[in-house]
Amino acid sequence: MARYSEDFKNAIINKILSPESKSIRSVASESNLPIGTVLNWLKQKNINVPMEKYPPTETKETIQSSQVEQFNIILETAPLSAEEVNAYCRKKGIYASDIEVWKQEMLDNLDSRNKKTLERENNTLKVQVRELKQELSCKEKALAESAALLLLKKKASIIWEVPEDES
Repeated sequence: MARYSEDFKNAIINKILSPESKSIRSVASESNLPIGTVLNWLKQKNINVPMEKYPPTETKETIQSSQVEQFNIILETAPLSAEEVNAYCRKKGIYASDIEVWKQEMLDNLDSRNKKTLERENNTLKVQVRELKQELSCKEKALAESAALLLLKKKASIIWEVPEDES
């Protein structure tokens, strides 16, 4: 666990409390600090921060909407050249590298879903094969028993055959 000096902690807290500062999340990310650490420092110093400085809580809906937005951006930039993508990114206030990261994350997500689906299908097919092998084994045994009985019946009729003129 990293130890931070009191001067460093105070500098981060002053960044958050200054009138032109950003949210706690942005200050923490700029300083490469976990947001929980910064929140703990504020709590330890009993500092009340205005609500607009607190990071918004991410709900499932906001995460999904941001993924939808990312997907839309990927679709919009797909046919564009590199210069056009850069102009688009400047206009939207995002980085071209972010778009590539989003693309890769979505592809990885799809790939993992496909793998999970294939694994499920593979497992069900293995179970079906096992059941069919058991059924086939039972049928082979029944067929062998029937063949043996038929052969014994034939041999018995040959051994104990009654002559035709006696019947």
